[in-house]
Amino acid sequence: MSAKTPQIVALLVLLAGASCDADRVAPVPAPAAPPAASPHTPSSEGPPAASPMGPRKRVILEENGLGLPAQNLLADGDFELSTVRSGYIPQLGWLGYEQSNERAVKAETGGLCRTGLRCGVLEPGYILLGKGAAAPGKKRHLATIWAKIPEGSDCDVVSAWALDGLTFATVRKLKSAEGVPIEGAWCRYQAHVPGRDSALWLYVDQSLPTGTVALIDSAVLAPDDGTVATELGGVEGVTPTQDARLQQVRKRIHDRLGAGDRRAIPPPREEDLP
Repeated sequence: MSAKTPQIVALLVLLAGASCDADRVAPVPAPAAPPAASPHTPSSEGPPAASPMGPRKRVILEENGLGLPAQNLLADGDFELSTVRSGYIPQLGWLGYEQSNERAVKAETGGLCRTGLRCGVLEPGYILLGKGAAAPGKKRHLATIWAKIPEGSDCDVVSAWALDGLTFATVRKLKSAEGVPIEGAWCRYQAHVPGRDSALWLYVDQSLPTGTVALIDSAVLAPDDGTVATELGGVEGVTPTQDARLQQVRKRIHDRLGAGDRRAIPPPREEDLP
């Protein structure tokens, strides 16, 4: 090995190191942290402003599309299945009559009804009959029905009775204990109805001013569970005009459905009296 060999090797090492340093990329400097705000220095920026809600576009309601409780002894107490297009008169839970001529039960829908999705419309000159059954074992019943009456009217513009389903004899009159609406324009009518061995129907009549209507909804006929201690309802019967109308309607129902009793309406039975 010559004397210059160590010097040449040292020079090559220095050149290689310089080349590596020239290709090295400097790291990106980290951003400086913002200075900590003093807890004693109030901020000039308030909380972010809430976005305006704007005008209300819709109201979402939750309703039971099947109506009132399953233990209801009425075939369709909530009118969910008894309202059809005009001209169609099927055998439904509610029957409508103008004088003694059967008419389709008119309906209202949506938020105007008290419960469910539909309610019946009662007009001047019309009556409604709701089909039901009696509680087993001749157990006493509690009958309830609600009516939304015209503004400025008293609850007595709508009347309701529990009827014997065979004879159409009035068993009990459903009364409004309050006499005035208690939920908006809604009146509540109730009666304790004695137990019996024949079906019970509800009969709804009106004395509405011309050009007005009442909405009928939330009708319940259920076994009396004893939760309402006060005796409700009355034994007042219908007027002679209503009596004659019921007789005509009962005959039409018998002729159409083959049901009912052709005998004249008898007086109340002794067990129906208070």
